[in-house]
Amino acid sequence: MTPTEIARVVRWAVAALVVIALIVVGGWQLGWWFKTQNTNRQAQLYQNGYANQSAMRDEIGRKLEDVQRYTTQIGNPAYASDKANVEQSRAYAGMLVCGDAAQLNPGTQLPTDETRWIATNCEDGSLSPTSSISVATTPGQ
Repeated sequence: MTPTEIARVVRWAVAALVVIALIVVGGWQLGWWFKTQNTNRQAQLYQNGYANQSAMRDEIGRKLEDVQRYTTQIGNPAYASDKANVEQSRAYAGMLVCGDAAQLNPGTQLPTDETRWIATNCEDGSLSPTSSISVATTPGQ
């Protein structure tokens, strides 16, 4: 072999190694992309699954009971000195209800009174500023 032929073989070998390296690195990156897509799909399936939706529906009911309990405490003279904290706790519980409600599938049924409360007090997954339980709209704040 002449030096020119050797140089040509070396160039082809280097080019082949570069192509192989690009394929390996590209495949590795593509594997990460597929893994991320699969993880996101699995999370979405879990989020929309019956068990998770049922648990979220039950949690909304419990948190609305908390809102009602705080509302009752606000009217109770025994809590008069702590009224601001109770109002904030009620608003926080309402905010949690709105956040959970935003994650429900449209097909997940809630009791009518809960659906009505959410429609009245929630906006884009948060407690609406115009909500009657929002601390910002509470008189005296």
